[in-house]
Amino acid sequence: MKIGQKSRLYLYNAVSNQVAWASENKQIVAVSKSGYITGVNNGTVKIYATYKNQKYTCRITVPKVSISNTSVSIYAGKKVSLKLNNAYGTTSWKSSDRSIATVSSSGQITGKKTGKTTITATNQGITYTCTINVLDLNKKTNNAIDALIVTARKEIGYREKRTERNLDNKTANAGYNNYTKYARDVDDYYQGDPWCAMFISWCMMKTYGRNTAKKLLKDWPYVACRYLPYYLPSYNTPKKGDIVLFYNGSDYEHTGLVTKVQGARFWTIEGNTKKNNRSYS
Repeated sequence: MKIGQKSRLYLYNAVSNQVAWASENKQIVAVSKSGYITGVNNGTVKIYATYKNQKYTCRITVPKVSISNTSVSIYAGKKVSLKLNNAYGTTSWKSSDRSIATVSSSGQITGKKTGKTTITATNQGITYTCTINVLDLNKKTNNAIDALIVTARKEIGYREKRTERNLDNKTANAGYNNYTKYARDVDDYYQGDPWCAMFISWCMMKTYGRNTAKKLLKDWPYVACRYLPYYLPSYNTPKKGDIVLFYNGSDYEHTGLVTKVQGARFWTIEGNTKKNNRSYS
């Protein structure tokens, strides 16, 4: 049984008002004269029923009530749920600072702004707490973008290869047959194909891991510029960290990673290109 829960024990084939009931520890389970038991605290206890000089025993365990987490970090605008394990009856929830995080009647937490607050759950007059640390999602996003750009920047100067030799060397075996370490690592099926999009796939895989890269790109592996608009939202004003698609008037011909935006101009890192400056309208 659980703390606060009530039940009744019976001694079969006995005259009920002639049965004497007792608990070996009333601080864990209390028992009334008529055999009603109440969970008081966690632990294991024996309940005794005595009838006609004969003692009968019932062993009862009351599980410990605990909050699912005592410390949680979430991002502003995101949600996370808490619960009380082994709780019985109604639980009330409260946030010590609703401007930082709110909590619903079911224990769902919503981050509002950066900071810390304490969530308190009350059940059967006992309180349980969890510290909520609300983080800035924009800061996390900016850090993730910066990490991606660092990965891409380290690859500047990489030359495609004539053959599949020396793929990890930036300049050795340079040629024009589109052999790269990027296709080898992402999907060797595309080895020998134009690789500007494959370069983006590789950078994201190296920065975030393959599974996360797949989720972010949706089109995996990203190998052809023309297909990406079917998977990801498109817009005309780039932001740092965006994937840019270059349009030649009839088709998307090239792609790159936006590293900086200043007014109407933006800077990129691109694979499979020699061009240092581009002008598009």
